[in-house]
Amino acid sequence: SRVGLTAAQAKDQGYVIRINKIPVSSMPRAHVNRDLRGLFVAIINQEDDQILGASLLGNNSEEIINIVKLAMDYQIPASGLRNLVFTHPTMAENFNDLFQ
Repeated sequence: SRVGLTAAQAKDQGYVIRINKIPVSSMPRAHVNRDLRGLFVAIINQEDDQILGASLLGNNSEEIINIVKLAMDYQIPASGLRNLVFTHPTMAENFNDLFQ
């Protein structure tokens, strides 16, 4: 699942970006699901901490990409998702690490 800009698109538009990545194999829910394939990637504007885009490649990513889209639509910075409390074990709980 993907939303917003890719790293290349963000750079082309003049943003100074930070790229955060987390392998699905490090996620507790992935171990419960026994599917460790995938990667979560966030593209963040270094100047104002706004989320410019995200690619979530993994089991059930289509169920949580809407959280990122909501944050983007309402201009919630990456730190806003980083500080949310998510239930355990869920794929969404990894947003705490992804949006560091």
